[in-house]
Amino acid sequence: DEHGIRLEMVLRDDKSNPDEAARIVDELAQEEKVSLIIGGTVSSIAAKMVERAKVNQVVIITPSATSPAFGYKRDWSVKILTDDVTQGIGLARFVAGELGLLRTAVIYNDHNNYGPSLLSAFRPAYEEEGGEIVAEESYQWDLDETNVPDLTGILLVVKEMKPEVVFIPGYADDASTLIYQSLMVNFAPIFCGGDSWTNQKIIQASGNNVEGSYYVGGADMSHDSDEGRRFMDLYD
Repeated sequence: DEHGIRLEMVLRDDKSNPDEAARIVDELAQEEKVSLIIGGTVSSIAAKMVERAKVNQVVIITPSATSPAFGYKRDWSVKILTDDVTQGIGLARFVAGELGLLRTAVIYNDHNNYGPSLLSAFRPAYEEEGGEIVAEESYQWDLDETNVPDLTGILLVVKEMKPEVVFIPGYADDASTLIYQSLMVNFAPIFCGGDSWTNQKIIQASGNNVEGSYYVGGADMSHDSDEGRRFMDLYD
């Protein structure tokens, strides 16, 4: 770089497998002698990596995992994004306090920990603001795009409860599938989610029902672009 420091990048593929990710941390720390590992795209993988990072005393930076279970100096890990607790509380206060919407349904994928983690933070904060969760439905899907589930039955059950908001604490695949299928049952509430909605798939695959949706996430306030400056002006 401009200071004359030479960096070497060593690449490994964890195959989206937590055990493989843990093995790779050992390999990179003990054989390649790296001092920093960037990885762990989701919390289940990052958690396994952090376990081995503490043993090997090598720093892990996760660019997208949001579990509150790690991200502290004592466990040799750093999170870039806001954790699930902060997101869940922030979204609850926005929906109830700012929008004044006090009837929410929740639909989440319990195949992974992300949805339940967000929900566990959202629920008490939302109820504290006077909101009520009028329906709570779950399903299991490993996000295999060749085997997309039919979730219209769940959507019909939720629709009967007449929520103003449907909270989908899932990934972009979950959210876009549910929002798109809501068109099939003539159900058009306000949808909301966490920072995993920061994904073009939400726009490209959700259909018209995504209009008017909200999600909570971080923003780079130093981003020097027309879009960034416009966002900061609106925020101010």
